Amino acid sequence: MNNKLQFPKLIFEEFFDGEVSAKGHLIQYYPKIKKKKLFINFKGEFKKNTLYIKENYFEDNLNIVREWKFIKISNNYFIGDEKNVYGKIKVFINIILKKYFIFSSLLF
Repeated sequence: MNNKLQFPKLIFEEFFDGEVSAKGHLIQYYPKIKKKKLFINFKGEFKKNTLYIKENYFEDNLNIVREWKFIKISNNYFIGDEKNVYGKIKVFINIILKKYFIFSSLLF
């Protein structure tokens, strides 16, 4: 019997092609500790090497809608943007180290 935990293979454009929901808590430590309830709905479509994601973000009494656009550079690397985010968002999936990296800029 194999009890080894398997790390899921993330295929970014397949994961977000369609509808995805997430809920949980965010613990913010600065400037003081705060716990926030989160609920996020994503609706994505992958076409012509580009992933389009509409995000509905709910945090306590806050609701934010973002429209992301990620261009597939290679199988494991995407560069994205959103009009309210300063700079580019870089998504790198390292299959060998079995880690996901998302490099982001500050939200404005």
